[in-house]
Amino acid sequence: MSTTTGADLLARADRLTRQLRASEVPVSREQWERFDVTLHRLLHEIVGPGAAHVRLHDPARAALATVSSAYPSPLRPPAPRPLRPTEAARQLARTDGWVRRQIRHGNLHVVRDGRDTYLPATEVDTRTDITPADPTDPHPLARLATTLGALADLAHEAGTSEHLLLPGDGEAAGAAVHVLALGAVAARHALIHSPIADADRPLAIAQYAERAIDALRDCAHRPAGLDRLTAVTPHRGSDHLNDRLEAAVYDWGQAGRGEMNRLIPSVDVLRAFANQGTHLYAVTLQLLQASPAADVAPTDLQKTTEAITTAAGKMRQADHAWARLTTAARPTHEFVTASRTLFQTLQEVTTTLDAAPTGLEIERAIRDLAHGAEQLAELAAATQTLPNRLIESQLLFAPATVLKASLAKLDSRNKGRLVDVGAADVPDLPHHWHRASQAAQEAARALHLTGRDPTARTHPLDRDLEHPLP
Repeated sequence: MSTTTGADLLARADRLTRQLRASEVPVSREQWERFDVTLHRLLHEIVGPGAAHVRLHDPARAALATVSSAYPSPLRPPAPRPLRPTEAARQLARTDGWVRRQIRHGNLHVVRDGRDTYLPATEVDTRTDITPADPTDPHPLARLATTLGALADLAHEAGTSEHLLLPGDGEAAGAAVHVLALGAVAARHALIHSPIADADRPLAIAQYAERAIDALRDCAHRPAGLDRLTAVTPHRGSDHLNDRLEAAVYDWGQAGRGEMNRLIPSVDVLRAFANQGTHLYAVTLQLLQASPAADVAPTDLQKTTEAITTAAGKMRQADHAWARLTTAARPTHEFVTASRTLFQTLQEVTTTLDAAPTGLEIERAIRDLAHGAEQLAELAAATQTLPNRLIESQLLFAPATVLKASLAKLDSRNKGRLVDVGAADVPDLPHHWHRASQAAQEAARALHLTGRDPTARTHPLDRDLEHPLP
């Protein structure tokens, strides 16, 4: 299976931007214009016209609307959609009055919807000669444009659904700041390595990007929604164990996120996070011991081993703390199926490793399990305060027979009923779940020390990295 998330593409854009900054290759006007158009299109997909893709009550919405409209006279419309006269004027670098006069004189064709007037994008698209960057072009700016273009395509496809791409407060601002920072670096490189006659446009974009970043910096947060923005080509029935492992990890993470979006999560799901996490950590340790990376320092490998072992222990403690508790909600069939498949696949990895390790690409398996550890850390972090919230909402229950006896629970004990759990009944639960969440995040970070960064796994877009720079 080939799985690429929005976060993967953004991480790859980071790496390509660093390569661009370290290179001395010249930038032609055509190469810059392709990047310029792609940068604007991606910002448009993230923010939307008038910040339409941003949650209504997001504190950053007004700033994002201003930043979106301030992009210096876009070279091409970002999407084939009707434009209001004001948008058309900005696209053509003209005044509103000029556009309205052209409409009255019949020089610009419009579409009327009641009192509203729109211009087709084709009416103002004067640069049809600017085409997307060639994916096979080895130039670092072309590779960067291709990656940002793929992210824009992914965001556009996701934007057709009824859900916002980045629903959390500050997520859209965080994504915009990240993309603008990449644009600023690329513009600075183009200023240095382009002919002086072509420097006006990169200078304008660099100045715009820095102003926009300053305007958004205080309200920007990590765009976690990009982790859920995925392009997946699954091969669940593949004969290759690595393919099945990658699919199982992906399906389990997606099913886990779906469970966390439920109004009342199931305790069985939380225990599954802990149990599955313990199993995942154990298999990861086996693989690390079977094939430690040659360029990993022994101290880093030891730190990673200790972090994973600690996380497994904390997960077991958390699992025991959740025992006999319930929210009376059941996990979905999708999550149960995904958990069973991942368990069976991890068992198969262990069996294969013991019997015929040559049938498994160990380094690839470690990267996939590192991605699973990262997903587990995110799920645990998202539920870190859940025990307290469930207790305060009186949504956590346990058999009265397992709780400390009291007069209020006497009748329920005699009848074998469930009663709501108070903070005094499970004093260690919030502590254990919090510690497990922290340990899971430490384990995910430690795996990066071994060079098994889950965001660095190879996918089709990385094939052009084999080409030498011009």
